[in-house]
Amino acid sequence: MRGVIRAEVVVNASGTWGTPFVPWVPGRDRFRGRQLDTTGYRDASDFAGQDVVVVGGGTSAIGFLLELDGVARSARWFTRRPVVWSEDPALAVGAAVAAVEDQDRAARAGRTLPSIVSGTGLPVSPRIRRGITRGVARS
Repeated sequence: MRGVIRAEVVVNASGTWGTPFVPWVPGRDRFRGRQLDTTGYRDASDFAGQDVVVVGGGTSAIGFLLELDGVARSARWFTRRPVVWSEDPALAVGAAVAAVEDQDRAARAGRTLPSIVSGTGLPVSPRIRRGITRGVARS
């Protein structure tokens, strides 16, 4: 999506586990609203009545969206690539091992780490299924 995105808050839910990543996007340095990553997110009530943008394609981003639903005035979700949902609610071990191996190879070669969820898909729990049905978990 190109153009202007208006929000009061940007939550960067990207990166891997304990290593948050804040992507650079045009205009980021001029944004006067609140920007935070997953380590700064405490509670959805902190964003009551605000327009929030969530960036990231993993379970943290979905968790934030589901928590913000009905609390924030609006919550929109932006991902780098289309979301691949996995109907297997238990993460497939083979896919997880392969995704971690891809990350290891990239790290050793000095390349940008690929997304874990791009290799595993996002498991659809009953809670996430309800969010998809309501239109909340839509990137």
